[in-house]
Amino acid sequence: LERFRTSGADLCLTVGAKEDCPDAGRVIEDADGNVLANVEASDLARARLIERWFDAAHCGPIETGRLRAQLLAAFPTERKARRAFPHLWPLLEQRPALSAAELAAYVAPEAAQFAFERPDGSVIRMTAGQVEQTARHVNLSVYCFRAAALRYALARLTAANAQGEEYLTDAIGILAAARDESGRPRFRVIRYAIPAPSDALTFNTPEELEAVRTHFEHMRRS
Repeated sequence: LERFRTSGADLCLTVGAKEDCPDAGRVIEDADGNVLANVEASDLARARLIERWFDAAHCGPIETGRLRAQLLAAFPTERKARRAFPHLWPLLEQRPALSAAELAAYVAPEAAQFAFERPDGSVIRMTAGQVEQTARHVNLSVYCFRAAALRYALARLTAANAQGEEYLTDAIGILAAARDESGRPRFRVIRYAIPAPSDALTFNTPEELEAVRTHFEHMRRS
């Protein structure tokens, strides 16, 4: 809260070390430390598959059984795998193999890359591997917004992602890329790195929730 109040930022988000929360969204920053966006783990998984498939398809048709196995290995459930490629999935059950041209009819090759706009207007393009390599922090999903910035971002959320959902985390990239009439950044987005992993315990699974319970049980006993 103090960081938010003294910075004059429109959004301050908490971040942690990637090794402490390996499944959390990757926070993208440029070389100057400007926060540009957040990339969810499911979208990274989807981009990796697209890149892998098109590389393989250049050598000839790919067996759909192989594609399906890779899809199921990349996502925690079949439901999530289907959501990531809703138009391709039925084809995997009907056809024995797909050529590069047939694959491109259902999956956009350019979806293997991510584009991020810097404050100066230049665009950085990254593969999933480059995102993973360069991202130092993950998003812990605790935010301080100015009301006008939050309203602006919520009005522009879309479900164009691997899970077909509106991600609140997309607000980071929406605000970072917004420009005023003169082309200057409209909002300021900053991060606050927590000092210790136990300062922000998050969970998405029963196992992670149990780890939170264990932590506080240990604190109570000590």
